[in-house]
Amino acid sequence: MAIAGKIGATTGNLERDFAVIRRNLQIQIAAIERRTHKGLIMAAINVRRQMKISPMIPVDLANLKASWFIATQLTADPSVTSLQVKGGSFKAGTPTKVLTRLNAEHPQTVEEVRGELNRFPKRVKTTAPIAVGMGFSAFYAAAVHEMGVSGATAGKPIKWSLAGSGAKFFQAALYRSTDEMVKIVQTNAMVKL
Repeated sequence: MAIAGKIGATTGNLERDFAVIRRNLQIQIAAIERRTHKGLIMAAINVRRQMKISPMIPVDLANLKASWFIATQLTADPSVTSLQVKGGSFKAGTPTKVLTRLNAEHPQTVEEVRGELNRFPKRVKTTAPIAVGMGFSAFYAAAVHEMGVSGATAGKPIKWSLAGSGAKFFQAALYRSTDEMVKIVQTNAMVKL
C-alpha cells in the first residue's frame, strides 16, 4: 500500500507506484532545498556571531554593525526568507549626510546582492542552486576591514575604539566558522522521513 510522505511504498500497480514515488521524491527534494536554504542562513548567522570574538567589528556609533545583512534569492521560499537579517537600523548621533547615505545604500546593497544570487544559476550552470549572501552595506566597510593591513594605513598602528576589535574581522569570522557552517547546513539538509 502506498503511504503519503514515504518515498518507496508500493501498491502492486507499477505505474501508480512510480507516480507516487516520483511525487514523494519531489516533495522530499523541495523540503531538502528549504532546509538547505535555512541552513545557509543559519550558517551566515553563525558567521556574524563569530564577529563577537577578536577581532570584533570595530565600533564608533555601531553603524557598521547595523549595516550587516543576510540576503536570499528573490525566489526563495517565504518561510526561509523570513529568517534573513535585513539590518539598517542606523544610530542617532550620526552626521546627517552619513546617515542619509547609509539609509539610502543599505536597501540598494541588499537588493543588488539578491539580484546577483538570482543570476547565480546561470554562472554555475545549474537549475536550482541555493545560495545566500551576507556582508556589510556601510560604504566604509571595506576600508575598515582592511584598516592597518592595506592601503594608506598599511603597517600603521590603529587605535580601535573597542578593545578586541580590529582589521579582518569578517575574514577571521569566516575562517573560524567554516567547519561549523558545513555542520549547520548538513544538519538542516538531511532527509527527514
